[in-house]
Amino acid sequence: SQAIEFYSKAVELDPQRWLSRLAFLKCIFAKDYTSALQDLTISIDRYGLIYEQDHSLEFYKGLCYLQLNKFEKAKSILEQTINSETKKSGPAWVHFLDYFYLGISHYELGNYEIANSHFNAALKDYPKFSDAQYYKSICLHYLKKPSEAKALMTLAKLNFESGFTFNEDSSRYEDYPYQISWQWSSCHAMLTEL
Repeated sequence: SQAIEFYSKAVELDPQRWLSRLAFLKCIFAKDYTSALQDLTISIDRYGLIYEQDHSLEFYKGLCYLQLNKFEKAKSILEQTINSETKKSGPAWVHFLDYFYLGISHYELGNYEIANSHFNAALKDYPKFSDAQYYKSICLHYLKKPSEAKALMTLAKLNFESGFTFNEDSSRYEDYPYQISWQWSSCHAMLTEL
C-alpha cells in the first residue's frame, strides 16, 4: 500500500513513465483488478502498448479479467496478445505465461481439451512448469483420463518441490493469479481422488 501511494504521486509528476508500473503493482501486489484495469487502459490509450516485467500491458489486462471472472474477455485479450507477439517477432517470442493464462481462461470456461493444448504450449517452453502440469492434470481428470491425470499430478508435485514454478521476479514476493502454492499440501487427497 505504501508503494502504491508513492507510485501514485510519481504518476502525478510523470504519468508516461509511471502509470504502467502503478497498474502492474495494483494487479499483482494489491489485487485491485478494477483499478488496475482502469490504469492499464489509460496507459495503453495514451502511451501505446508497452511492457512491464517482460509482459505487455494487455497481458495484465487479461489477468485482471480472469480475476474478475470475465473469462471470455480474458480469453479474447490473451489470444490477441499471443497473435500480436507471434506476428511481430515469431512464435518463439511468445512467453510461456501467455499460453498458461490462455489455458486458464479455457479451463475456467470448461474447454478442457483446448485448455490442455495451451498448457502443452507453455510446457514446451518450460517442460517442468508444475503449475501448468497441475491444471493440465485437472483437465485430464475432467476429460475422464484418470491414470494420466494422476501420473501428471504426481510429476507436477515433484517438480514443484524441486522449485519449478513461476519464475517471474515478482513471484518471489507475491503469488501470481492461479499460481499453485498452498494447494500442494492437499495434493495427496487429490491424487487419491483422481
